[in-house]
Amino acid sequence: MNGQGFVQPGNALLGIDFPERGWHMELARLDGEGEPRFGGFHKNEVRPVDLAGLVPTLGGLAFRQARGLPGMPESCETTTEVFRVVLTAKRSAEPPVTWERMVAELRSWLGETPGGRRLA
Repeated sequence: MNGQGFVQPGNALLGIDFPERGWHMELARLDGEGEPRFGGFHKNEVRPVDLAGLVPTLGGLAFRQARGLPGMPESCETTTEVFRVVLTAKRSAEPPVTWERMVAELRSWLGETPGGRRLA
């Protein structure tokens, strides 16, 4: 399950869609500036090693449920010193995807345990 990257103009946001999953991810700098490393992922495959190169500690970070508006898909978020990461359920997901499931699937994709240890 590799993702498909989409980058907004100015490299302000890296969106990653996982066609086989009921959720997608967004990664953006906290300062709102563009991230030059995002550019190479536009319309290209994003692998776990690629994401680990941007955010090495991602699998071990604590996610929290994001407050959304009524009727909006479930989402969760976390931050590092540089990035904000948001996982959002797709409206078309059946059955609906919980934020806990999104985090578990992300960690599994990254090859990590819930405590952030790399699996052998």
